[in-house]
Amino acid sequence: MKKPALFMAILATISFFACKNSTNSTADNHVSSGNEEIEVTKLTGPENDADKAAVKGIIDAYIQIKTALTKDNVTDAATAGKSLEEAVKGFNSTTLPEDKLKIWNDLSGDIAENAQHISMNGVKLEHQREHFIALSQDMEDFVKAFGTGGKVLYKDHCPMANDNQGADWISEVKDIQNPYFGSDMHTCGEVKAQFEE
Repeated sequence: MKKPALFMAILATISFFACKNSTNSTADNHVSSGNEEIEVTKLTGPENDADKAAVKGIIDAYIQIKTALTKDNVTDAATAGKSLEEAVKGFNSTTLPEDKLKIWNDLSGDIAENAQHISMNGVKLEHQREHFIALSQDMEDFVKAFGTGGKVLYKDHCPMANDNQGADWISEVKDIQNPYFGSDMHTCGEVKAQFEE
């Protein structure tokens, strides 16, 4: 085996175990997840059915992007990115109270922009994943402000994503399905928090 190949194999092994052995601090309100405890945040979603459906539509489109990236599927990620962009544009913010409207105005442009980048780069998986990092940060803020769309959602973290700076994402399943490494390291990461209404 050549030295560069041996070095890469050793680095991959170290990275794999670093990912598997990362730990999570607990919060006051938490539930057990195997040997770990995760923070649970109770959220309040919209009261009227139209707003609930709009929130659910945005979350569902985001989840479709996440799922496509876990499968290294650039085409499905691009399609879901377009769906998310359209869901954001179709969101009726006129009924929002002032505090929620400010949050929406702060988030909606960035969510739409990152969704557009994902939709327009259906052959560039790494570019889609770069925008998914920023999109996931905004989606966490969106979920905290507007609820879970009736789902139980999880905040997951991969310490190796984003050039080992770490990155989060929102998932609808408790099992780790890593959108940043896909088939290379499908289960790399840990659940950091749980959101429910």
